[in-house]
Amino acid sequence: MLCAAGAAPPSITPDGWGAVRIGMPSAGLIGPLKLRQGPDGEDECIDYASDLHKQLLVMSIHGRVARVSVWEPGPIATDRGVRIGDPQAKVRRLYPKARADPHVYADPPARYLTDWDSKRRRGLRFEIGGDGRVAAIHAGGPAIRFVEGCL
Repeated sequence: MLCAAGAAPPSITPDGWGAVRIGMPSAGLIGPLKLRQGPDGEDECIDYASDLHKQLLVMSIHGRVARVSVWEPGPIATDRGVRIGDPQAKVRRLYPKARADPHVYADPPARYLTDWDSKRRRGLRFEIGGDGRVAAIHAGGPAIRFVEGCL
């Protein structure tokens, strides 16, 4: 198990979530995270849902963890304290270098705020919903820009 019962879960960072690290083989995660293949994906790209951490989704591309996403409200937050449901203003304050891009499916104030590390190899992408609040958080490399998961 990745966090002890009653303990706060690890933070989500550009490098992953706790022991789930971007770039690691995904095969070893299925047991500890109680992962099951999601409805979408194929051999090259698979989205795994966690029965243990319901708000977590792990994307594997060619057998390696490419992205970790948080989709639902709960205890998982970034290392700077942003959670699902927080206002866009909090993301902007805590990630001042985050770049804003238009949302593919929704009108403003929906948007994507993406904060890349200094080498732009990994980052965090915050999906801001039409209500101006964080609807999803994606951590990882280029896969954080995928709009529809593995599709």
